[in-house]
Amino acid sequence: MKAAGAKILYQRSVKLRKLRYIPFIGDGDSKAYTAVKQEQPYGPAVFIPKQECVARDQEDGNRPESTSEGLQR
Repeated sequence: MKAAGAKILYQRSVKLRKLRYIPFIGDGDSKAYTAVKQEQPYGPAVFIPKQECVARDQEDGNRPESTSEGLQR
């Protein structure tokens, strides 16, 4: 997720949807999390923890090395 887009989503979440995105779920891009954390979209009293998405990593680890390997025709 791009940093600018993440900031916009977090800034408007309460106003438009009446919700807070907690925790921040990311794919390892620390720039987006850092931008949201510095912006403090829910005020200085609300900490937004970061949680890494591991599903993508697990999927990549289960893929065959070659695209033709493991396919049945």
